[in-house]
Amino acid sequence: MVDISIKSKKTKLILGSALCFLVIVVLSFLIKKDIASIENLNNKIEADKNKIVVLSKIYDDANSKGPEINRVLASIPESYEEISTYAKVVEAVASSANVTIETNFADTQAKDSQGIQSIGITLKGTGSYANLVKFLDGISELPYHITIDSLNVAKVQGVMNLNMMFRLYTNIN
Repeated sequence: MVDISIKSKKTKLILGSALCFLVIVVLSFLIKKDIASIENLNNKIEADKNKIVVLSKIYDDANSKGPEINRVLASIPESYEEISTYAKVVEAVASSANVTIETNFADTQAKDSQGIQSIGITLKGTGSYANLVKFLDGISELPYHITIDSLNVAKVQGVMNLNMMFRLYTNIN
């Protein structure tokens, strides 16, 4: 009987060890999944931290550039009457610079890839070189937001000719 109790103790010890090993294997498998989930969450947190840094920079830029943005927005015509006013102002600048101009506005507005609206303007002018420079300086001083697509100045039969295509940004719906 002593042998039976020893075998029984050995069996209990072996079964207990096997059971402990099995529990350790199962727990390590479960922990492995949790560790992978935690690592995935850490990666997402790092990505979100990077997004927060970018958004923070955008916010800081918007705050620091706020007055400039407001100035540009204020310079964008919101009605066709304002575009007509722009044309009259350009004609007044040309007259004061002693430049003769002819302007043609595009029939429709264009939208760029960001949805910003603008209207194309073709301007032809004649005058002396100094007067054309004075006219261009005058246009650059106007409180409107424009971009010049093309600008050509050529001397034809002793007269300086200006051909310019530019965009006047608008906020007309």
